[in-house]
Amino acid sequence: MKYNIENVNENEVMLHVDFSDEGVELQGETRIKGNQEDALKYLPVFEKDLRINFADKFPVNIQLPEGGELI
Repeated sequence: MKYNIENVNENEVMLHVDFSDEGVELQGETRIKGNQEDALKYLPVFEKDLRINFADKFPVNIQLPEGGELI
């Protein structure tokens, strides 16, 4: 995931995220009251929400134990 934080005014920033580096066609943005530090604190929450809300866009990695198989 790539992100960018853009100053809107002295009290707000815009947080942009892009998952294309993971092969997922999904971008999101949200406006945050505060500064860039506040946006960085919110970034993991926003990322998790997007991954949950758009789970169908993300590939599922199933890791089997060595020698294991799907039943």
